[in-house]
Amino acid sequence: MLISQNSKIDSLVSLLEPNNKDEKLLISIGESYASQKKWDLAIFYYKKLVDINSNNANYLYRLGGSQAAHSESASKFKVLSLINSAKVNLIKSSNLDKRDIYSRWALVQILLELPNFFGGDDELALKFSNEIYKISKLHGLISKSYIHNYLKEYDQAYQTELIIIDLLFKKKRFFDYNHFNFLIAKFLSKSSHADFNLSNLYLNLYIENHSHVDRISKAEAYYYLAFNNFKLNEDNSLRYLTKSIELLKSQKQDKGLSNKIKRLKILLEE
Repeated sequence: MLISQNSKIDSLVSLLEPNNKDEKLLISIGESYASQKKWDLAIFYYKKLVDINSNNANYLYRLGGSQAAHSESASKFKVLSLINSAKVNLIKSSNLDKRDIYSRWALVQILLELPNFFGGDDELALKFSNEIYKISKLHGLISKSYIHNYLKEYDQAYQTELIIIDLLFKKKRFFDYNHFNFLIAKFLSKSSHADFNLSNLYLNLYIENHSHVDRISKAEAYYYLAFNNFKLNEDNSLRYLTKSIELLKSQKQDKGLSNKIKRLKILLEE
């Protein structure tokens, strides 16, 4: 499969050579490298797009998003430069497209997760969350719950999640941006407002649509499937947990997830 993907990219790059300003081709090459998480190469080709049209919100979003993704695995010497560039490109993208949710969502995550001395800014994150709310109430509430949880404002997060779930009960909705499907599934697995069957629908959709842009691993999604089915007293809980364990072996160590798996395994073996 990897050989096939590399051959496809080589073919696309060879097509580009006669016309370095073929925007559709540059997008395809950038997406192909991003799908392999070769972020430095995706950035290289997305920069070419921005050089062609520096006022294209989508091109700036692609570049900024790839820079933010690359910063998670880059050396400590590159992180600050990548993050600062990502912020600049995403802010410009959001200014150009007043209705775009995803550039704003990326900024909420970056501004929250960065330490202040690296450019993190909780108030600015809340500003972009408020802008999302004006575009879409549901998306805005999800971003607000994310902020509350990140800042350990658990009472406010709980109240926000109740509103989100009430909206979804009135009108069930699934999301093109897959990360939101996972967040909803996680809300619905909490004992305070659990609906394990509905949570499983969101988790299965998340797994089915999982791609390189998703920050939450399939291993964690399978853990929540195992947890939900344990709560539902279903026999397939152990099967899902085994799948989570297998997937976890092939990814970067995640102590938090490992500990959750161990606790659930003990309960299943009782």
